[in-house]
Amino acid sequence: LAKKDEKFLSAKVVGSSDTISLRINVGESDGVKKENVVSFGNMFIGLVEVVDEHGSLLYLPYSKNSSFEVFITPAGVESGVVSESVKVLSKAVIKGVGDHIHIENISVNADIKDGDIVITNDPKVGKYLVVGKITSLSSNPAETSRSATVVPLVEYSNLMTVFVSLD
Repeated sequence: LAKKDEKFLSAKVVGSSDTISLRINVGESDGVKKENVVSFGNMFIGLVEVVDEHGSLLYLPYSKNSSFEVFITPAGVESGVVSESVKVLSKAVIKGVGDHIHIENISVNADIKDGDIVITNDPKVGKYLVVGKITSLSSNPAETSRSATVVPLVEYSNLMTVFVSLD
């Protein structure tokens, strides 16, 4: 799923603000720009929102400013690498709510279940990165679409190093 010719810049996490943002130690002088994608392996961490000369602030998917198009797949993910062929079960949208990531507009006819994998499919990100897995899937038969919660596969507060895409 990853682009092999992409250029990345290694960055150290130097601080966080609850669950909505991370501060990293690279900025304009390193070539970082607003809206650069930040990842950890094939895991989506967030987008750079504020850049100064020597540091940047990125918003995590928990942030109320985050909204991304995604798709859901039953593919297994081990250590951030998709381990099966990718079958799209449904397209959807994730939104940060502050304390969790909400996913909505899931097709009511799709065979989605808790544990299925959520992958970015948004022009702002420009590549396929794993966001997390589905939990607490709604089951109301009167709904025209379904919703759920997305649990990231990486614990943001434990991150020490992330990678900024310079493309």
